[in-house]
Amino acid sequence: MPQWNRKVPFDSKGNLLHYPEVWGGDQAIVWKEVFEFEDTLQFMEFRRGRSAAYALLRGTDDVEYPMALADFETVIPHLQMGMLTCKWTFRKFGGNFFVRPVLDKDGQP
Repeated sequence: MPQWNRKVPFDSKGNLLHYPEVWGGDQAIVWKEVFEFEDTLQFMEFRRGRSAAYALLRGTDDVEYPMALADFETVIPHLQMGMLTCKWTFRKFGGNFFVRPVLDKDGQP
């Protein structure tokens, strides 16, 4: 099985693509190297993809990020009014891409 090339897919508006496929329209996939960023993300809703349910979060600049439920479980105790400000990065599960918090040495965001 090929190893992950450490790039994540975004649409032309900067939203992280849960699955790197765009149906119709003129949207192109923009692949970026994995990076860390600091922002306040707000929980919006739960969604179902083809192969994974996930939480959808929105950043302060209205950019949307899917989050794996396993990572969301880690975030829940730290949410304040549905939001969490911390450092974030990305991960890949199977063919899906997600945002996740950068954890400190104690496993806290």
